[in-house]
Amino acid sequence: MPNSFAMNGESPRIPHLAKPGSELYDLRDDVDDAFERAEVATVKVSMTAAEVKALAATPKELVAAPGADLILELIGLTLRLVAGSEVLAEAGDNLTVKYKDGSGVAATGAIEMTGFIDQAANINITALPIVALTTDAQGVNQALVLHNIGSEFTGNASDDAVLEAYVSYKRHNLA
Repeated sequence: MPNSFAMNGESPRIPHLAKPGSELYDLRDDVDDAFERAEVATVKVSMTAAEVKALAATPKELVAAPGADLILELIGLTLRLVAGSEVLAEAGDNLTVKYKDGSGVAATGAIEMTGFIDQAANINITALPIVALTTDAQGVNQALVLHNIGSEFTGNASDDAVLEAYVSYKRHNLA
């Protein structure tokens, strides 16, 4: 049977209108031609204590700019603090993921650091994206960065704390 499929995870072929002078064709062929399939990728980015303490002045690149006609879609973020000999300190400072740099459009809301960055034991926090309305200049071919939207963190005099960011994202071709 031409459009049957087995229960092996394969999706059925979907017949659509005939092209002039041809037989029925599969609508998915048009969809595949029109859109690049975007797959979720996850990267791990580790930051030293010095980099964490400088996130307000120097945002940390999480995902590099993808190239012309490409835009990144943030799917989610998990931050893991690997605690050091002394705790990091914050005073109302929060993190966010942004496009491009510290002045870019936010891809997450404020990620609360009280009760996270100031812990003496390893700890994790997750963040989900928000609706990020960007012009092409603000979003296309722009990196995703982690930015401290307050004043710099202090503490951890031994500079042995580590912040790990696990970033899940999709890359879309807008061409």
